[in-house]
Amino acid sequence: MTVWFAAPGAFWTFAESAAAARNVPAGTISIALAVGNGVGLLGSVAAAWQGDRWGRFWPLLIATAALCASVVAFEECWSVVALAVALFAFNAAWNYAAVYEMALVASLDPGGKLSPAISAAQVMGFAAGGFISGVAISAAGYTALTSVVTMLAVVGMGVLALCFRVPRRAVPGGP
Repeated sequence: MTVWFAAPGAFWTFAESAAAARNVPAGTISIALAVGNGVGLLGSVAAAWQGDRWGRFWPLLIATAALCASVVAFEECWSVVALAVALFAFNAAWNYAAVYEMALVASLDPGGKLSPAISAAQVMGFAAGGFISGVAISAAGYTALTSVVTMLAVVGMGVLALCFRVPRRAVPGGP
């Protein structure tokens, strides 16, 4: 979970400054961030509505692909509407994925011992992602942002995919 959350952390930490570096006006950036963030909450609503109809793996894979696509789209956006749509897609993807990641932790930890660590894992991922993208941006400029986010998302999804292969009996406290 920490590794996957490094991807949104890598992007969100520098989304504003990346847009500003492309000479997008500050007012446009602010409106796009606000709208994208607010409307992005629909990702959590969609996951709650969908439940386990598609299992947990496929929603995480779809959310990871959507997150990567939204960052690529963000790089091409200049207008407030285009930026808001890209940021909405980004926020919706990570909010959607968060629900399924928490469900994965709950399924692997029926005793509930790891559940309190979920928020810590997310915060550590965001911090690590921001650090990694900051180092990459300082070395190669904002053009590195898309590559860093995509790489972290793919590695994070790989780690999550491995979690789906853990037999429940192998988890302490499991059945």
